Amino acid sequence: MKGITYLTNATELKFLKENLIDQVIIEPISLSRLGKLSIDEVNALAKDASENGIKTYLEWDILMVEDNFISSLEEFKKIDLTYISALRVQDPGALLWCLENTDLDIHLNLETGNHNLRGINSWLDTNRSRITRIILSIEWSQQQLKDLLPKVDCEVEFLGMGRILLFYTPRYLLKSGLSESEAALEMKDTNHWIEASGQSEESPHKGFPLLENKHGTFMFLPSDHCLLDHHKELTDLGIKHLRIDNRFMDESLERVVYQFLKSPLEESFDRIKELSPQRLIRGFFNTNKSDVLFKKLKNHRIQRIDENYLGQILEVNKKNYLALKLKNPVRHLTCGAKLRLITPDGKEKKLEVQRLQDCQGTDLETATGEDLVFINHVGGISVKAAVYFDEI
Repeated sequence: MKGITYLTNATELKFLKENLIDQVIIEPISLSRLGKLSIDEVNALAKDASENGIKTYLEWDILMVEDNFISSLEEFKKIDLTYISALRVQDPGALLWCLENTDLDIHLNLETGNHNLRGINSWLDTNRSRITRIILSIEWSQQQLKDLLPKVDCEVEFLGMGRILLFYTPRYLLKSGLSESEAALEMKDTNHWIEASGQSEESPHKGFPLLENKHGTFMFLPSDHCLLDHHKELTDLGIKHLRIDNRFMDESLERVVYQFLKSPLEESFDRIKELSPQRLIRGFFNTNKSDVLFKKLKNHRIQRIDENYLGQILEVNKKNYLALKLKNPVRHLTCGAKLRLITPDGKEKKLEVQRLQDCQGTDLETATGEDLVFINHVGGISVKAAVYFDEI
């Protein structure tokens, strides 16, 4: 099994060659979702890689409608394909155009769907002699891969380590948090790139990496996908190429990962876990039970369930106060009221209101509507806890 990773600058070439990485992916900013390279940089890197004996694959994976498909073609035609070994495509239009207008091998990205053999074969039937590799979704479990791979007559690539994409939209969702002047400056910049962290409104989960660039907005899982410790099993299954997504790694982690690929030792993997800024998970590899999560897509614990619903906790200041956003337009909150609080993970606490203040710290006799109030603290309560009048 061979390793494959992303090449972002010329200084990485020697490092990759020393670590026996002989195939790289190059991402133009105009054609790739997470690309940062200009066309001139793509051409220069492809030439340097080829002269160093490293195969270079061009990534073209953006979502396209007719208008930006035409503009993407104009950018594509500026690339010197002399030093490109294969084209990595995901969009059906890009696939058909490359089959009809180039003679390069095609690596077809099927990571966002095609979880059955019939779907995969329908893509391969487009041109089996030209589609020499498919990139499979990490949602295939080990057992499913064992059943599938003997029936697929081309090489398969799988993500070995990297971020897990949860959500992508071509809309700009992060720039709305900027001032008008900041947003204007960002969108004039062809290298527009904003990173942030998000949290769920329906659960206590937080730390979701968010990224916005010229192609839209991306949301990733807080934990990273990693199957390096299953290196032997992946090889035995028939995976030919293991991709290392180094785009969000620092050099020290990247170095240890490549050393592990050369010599998979347990202590090296322990070092990878130490250096990784994110928790590492195996995703669906052991088993795919995604269907059991359907009923949890809406967290019932924080949904309004009766007329006693009062509001939601917005902030917790330990041993000091709870910030409560009222959401009951009819009922009033007063000192002495007995409340029941339910956290997003199902914990339940009871509280008698002994303190009721507004945002200026003024004591209140009563509060209602959509007021934001501060009440006395009770332990074990988290943000987004639902608050009810405790009435029997």
